Amino acid sequence: MSEEYKITTDKRILDDKIFDTDILGQYDYIYDEAFPFLNSKGRLDLRNIKFINPYGALGILILCEAILDSFGEKADLLLPGSSDESEVTSWMGSLGFLNMLQGVANVIGVSPPLYNFNGPSYIPVSKIDNLEDVENVVVELFSKVRPILINKLNYKEEESYRAATLIAELCQNICQHSALEGEKPHGYIVMQAYKSSLKLAVMDLGKGIPKTVKSKYKLYEKRDDGDIICCACKKGILCEDHFSLGLYRTLEIIKGGRGILNIRSGNAKMLFDYHNKNSVGNKKIPTPFFLGTQIGIYLPRKEQKRGGLEDEFEEGIF
Repeated sequence: MSEEYKITTDKRILDDKIFDTDILGQYDYIYDEAFPFLNSKGRLDLRNIKFINPYGALGILILCEAILDSFGEKADLLLPGSSDESEVTSWMGSLGFLNMLQGVANVIGVSPPLYNFNGPSYIPVSKIDNLEDVENVVVELFSKVRPILINKLNYKEEESYRAATLIAELCQNICQHSALEGEKPHGYIVMQAYKSSLKLAVMDLGKGIPKTVKSKYKLYEKRDDGDIICCACKKGILCEDHFSLGLYRTLEIIKGGRGILNIRSGNAKMLFDYHNKNSVGNKKIPTPFFLGTQIGIYLPRKEQKRGGLEDEFEEGIF
């Protein structure tokens, strides 16, 4: 008889840090011990969560998809109920997560409410299977992201155009680089604008950056995953590769906005943090292995000091 497995957290916030280490750590252990859990019933118990950001929510979606692919059964996903103080489920409903989750998990105790997913402050979770999907996302990016960057975050017209274009490139990379052999590429994007910041996540369950680079460049076969991710973001290292060039230019946008870029792939992630004076800069962080590439972007509002000599940014975390 197959054993049941459970993934849970006692944390109240589900963000990139908790997902990349705590949640994926539990999944990694279960995956390594896969045999007892094949065709078994699993549970993702997130009832303690009181706040979840776009990265954390999109991570749960692709994790549920990975569990279904790996173990052959949908996991039960327990979210905070309507009687809780948390607004997690209503937020996930408004951005379309609950509808997406229905196909890959058994969402317990929550019915997906009917919402209008065309609000100006967010791009609902969107699946990207082909270049036509990318084109649809590009329309959303230019109609929603640019006005937010200009009107709320004090970006210049040219800066907003470059940012929207580079985010579109990240989505296009899903079609060009994410597919495992014999499979069709697909991934997801979601964006939420807050009062003084923008948070965005792009994720897939494909080959991942380290495997993609190692298959093309023998020089990197023995490099660890964190180093490869870092190299893929540097100009001149893999400059002939459109994928690498897109990551480099994305990082330049993050630097210019003193934001945060989180890239997790293979068994490592690179955190590029330029948010404030105490920021870590570039930091390589080991993580449990997981398929594909998961990218989180945080852009805060630019605020001009009196005299206009430099920018000051409101504090916050991704």
